[in-house]
Amino acid sequence: ELPDYIAGKTSTPPFDVANKGMDIVQHYQENSKSSQYRNGVARFVSSNEISSVVNGFDWSTLNNKTVVDIGGGYGNLMRGIKDSYPEVNCVCLDLPSVIDDSDYLRLEGVSMVGGDMFIPATIPKCDAILAKHVLCDWSDNDVVQALKSFNLV
Repeated sequence: ELPDYIAGKTSTPPFDVANKGMDIVQHYQENSKSSQYRNGVARFVSSNEISSVVNGFDWSTLNNKTVVDIGGGYGNLMRGIKDSYPEVNCVCLDLPSVIDDSDYLRLEGVSMVGGDMFIPATIPKCDAILAKHVLCDWSDNDVVQALKSFNLV
Protein backbone atom coordinates (compact mmCIF):
# COMPACT_ATOMS: atom_id res chain seq x y z
CA GLU A 1 0.00 0.00 0.00
CA LEU A 2 2.74 2.49 0.89
CA PRO A 3 4.45 2.55 -2.55
CA ASP A 4 1.09 3.17 -4.28
CA TYR A 5 0.24 5.93 -1.81
CA ILE A 6 3.61 7.63 -2.25
CA ALA A 7 3.34 7.33 -6.04
CA GLY A 8 -0.10 8.96 -5.93
CA LYS A 9 -1.90 5.87 -7.25
CA THR A 10 -4.23 5.83 -4.26
CA SER A 11 -5.42 8.58 -1.95
CA THR A 12 -6.23 6.33 0.98
CA PRO A 13 -3.44 6.42 3.56
CA PRO A 14 -1.95 3.00 4.35
CA PHE A 15 -2.87 3.44 8.01
CA ASP A 16 -6.53 3.65 7.05
CA VAL A 17 -6.26 0.53 4.87
CA ALA A 18 -4.48 -1.44 7.60
CA ASN A 19 -7.12 -0.40 10.11
CA LYS A 20 -10.16 -1.25 7.98
CA GLY A 21 -11.04 2.36 7.14
CA MET A 22 -10.35 3.89 10.53
CA ASP A 23 -8.23 7.00 10.07
CA ILE A 24 -5.52 8.09 12.48
CA VAL A 25 -7.73 10.68 14.19
CA GLN A 26 -10.47 8.14 14.90
CA HIS A 27 -7.82 5.73 16.13
CA TYR A 28 -6.50 8.26 18.65
CA GLN A 29 -10.02 9.13 19.75
CA GLU A 30 -10.85 5.49 20.41
CA ASN A 31 -7.45 4.46 21.81
CA SER A 32 -6.44 6.84 24.56
CA LYS A 33 -3.19 5.01 25.26
CA SER A 34 -2.06 5.48 21.64
CA SER A 35 -3.08 9.12 21.87
CA GLN A 36 -0.96 9.56 25.01
CA TYR A 37 2.06 8.10 23.21
CA ARG A 38 1.49 10.32 20.19
CA ASN A 39 1.15 13.41 22.41
CA GLY A 40 4.33 12.45 24.24
CA VAL A 41 6.24 12.21 20.98
CA ALA A 42 4.79 15.54 19.86
CA ARG A 43 5.89 17.20 23.12
CA PHE A 44 9.39 15.75 22.77
CA VAL A 45 9.77 16.90 19.16
CA SER A 46 8.25 20.30 19.87
CA SER A 47 10.47 20.93 22.90
CA ASN A 48 13.52 20.67 20.65
CA GLU A 49 12.06 23.16 18.17
CA ILE A 50 10.94 25.92 20.50
CA SER A 51 14.14 27.97 20.38
CA SER A 52 14.24 27.77 16.57
CA VAL A 53 10.66 28.99 16.27
CA VAL A 54 11.16 31.74 18.85
CA ASN A 55 14.47 32.93 17.40
CA GLY A 56 13.65 32.35 13.74
CA PHE A 57 10.97 35.03 13.51
CA ASP A 58 10.73 38.59 14.76
CA TRP A 59 7.72 38.11 17.02
CA SER A 60 7.88 41.79 18.05
CA THR A 61 6.03 42.50 14.79
CA LEU A 62 3.06 40.98 16.64
CA ASN A 63 3.38 43.08 19.81
CA ASN A 64 -0.08 43.82 21.24
CA LYS A 65 -1.55 41.32 18.81
CA THR A 66 -2.87 37.81 19.48
CA VAL A 67 -1.25 34.62 18.20
CA VAL A 68 -3.11 31.30 18.52
CA ASP A 69 -1.15 28.05 18.43
CA ILE A 70 -3.59 25.50 16.98
CA GLY A 71 -2.98 22.04 18.45
CA GLY A 72 -0.50 23.64 20.84
CA GLY A 73 -0.69 20.86 23.42
CA TYR A 74 0.40 22.09 26.83
CA GLY A 75 1.38 25.54 25.57
CA ASN A 76 5.14 25.16 25.70
CA LEU A 77 5.75 26.97 22.40
CA MET A 78 3.49 29.85 23.39
CA ARG A 79 5.34 30.01 26.70
CA GLY A 80 8.64 30.32 24.83
CA ILE A 81 7.27 33.14 22.71
CA LYS A 82 5.74 34.90 25.73
CA ASP A 83 9.00 34.69 27.68
CA SER A 84 10.94 36.36 24.86
CA TYR A 85 8.20 38.68 23.60
CA PRO A 86 5.99 39.63 26.56
CA GLU A 87 3.95 42.09 24.49
CA VAL A 88 2.59 39.29 22.27
CA ASN A 89 -0.76 37.88 23.44
CA CYS A 90 -0.30 34.12 23.36
CA VAL A 91 -3.11 31.58 23.17
CA CYS A 92 -2.78 27.80 23.05
CA LEU A 93 -5.77 26.00 21.53
CA ASP A 94 -6.13 22.24 21.69
CA LEU A 95 -8.85 19.71 22.27
CA PRO A 96 -10.59 20.21 25.62
CA SER A 97 -9.20 16.91 26.94
CA VAL A 98 -5.63 18.09 26.27
CA ILE A 99 -6.26 21.50 27.83
CA ASP A 100 -7.86 19.84 30.88
CA ASP A 101 -4.76 17.67 31.23
CA SER A 102 -2.55 20.79 31.14
CA ASP A 103 -4.24 22.48 34.11
CA TYR A 104 -1.33 21.67 36.40
CA LEU A 105 1.03 23.81 34.30
CA ARG A 106 -0.68 27.17 34.82
CA LEU A 107 1.47 29.01 32.30
CA GLU A 108 1.50 32.67 33.26
CA GLY A 109 0.64 34.89 30.33
CA VAL A 110 -0.54 32.05 28.07
CA SER A 111 -4.29 31.55 27.65
CA MET A 112 -5.19 27.87 27.41
CA VAL A 113 -8.34 27.32 25.35
CA GLY A 114 -10.19 24.11 24.62
CA GLY A 115 -11.57 24.00 21.10
CA ASP A 116 -11.63 22.39 17.70
CA MET A 117 -9.80 23.73 14.65
CA PHE A 118 -12.72 22.70 12.45
CA ILE A 119 -15.17 24.86 14.40
CA PRO A 120 -14.27 28.53 13.89
CA ALA A 121 -16.42 29.63 16.83
CA THR A 122 -14.05 27.77 19.19
CA ILE A 123 -10.94 29.53 17.88
CA PRO A 124 -10.26 32.84 19.65
CA LYS A 125 -10.15 35.96 17.50
CA CYS A 126 -6.55 36.52 16.57
CA ASP A 127 -4.07 38.25 14.30
CA ALA A 128 -1.97 35.18 13.50
CA ILE A 129 -2.35 31.42 13.66
CA LEU A 130 0.45 28.96 14.21
CA ALA A 131 -0.22 25.33 13.27
CA LYS A 132 2.99 23.41 13.83
CA HIS A 133 2.81 19.64 13.28
CA VAL A 134 -0.97 19.61 13.50
CA LEU A 135 -2.15 19.37 9.89
CA CYS A 136 0.03 16.37 9.03
CA ASP A 137 -2.39 13.90 10.64
CA TRP A 138 -5.31 14.92 8.45
CA SER A 139 -6.49 14.22 4.92
CA ASP A 140 -6.13 16.91 2.26
CA ASN A 141 -9.86 17.63 2.46
CA ASP A 142 -9.69 18.02 6.23
CA VAL A 143 -6.69 20.33 5.92
CA VAL A 144 -8.63 22.51 3.48
CA GLN A 145 -11.52 22.61 5.97
CA ALA A 146 -9.16 23.58 8.80
CA LEU A 147 -7.58 26.32 6.70
CA LYS A 148 -11.02 27.67 5.84
CA SER A 149 -11.83 27.67 9.53
CA PHE A 150 -8.60 29.57 10.28
CA ASN A 151 -9.44 32.10 7.59
CA LEU A 152 -12.83 32.83 9.16
CA VAL A 153 -11.15 33.75 12.42
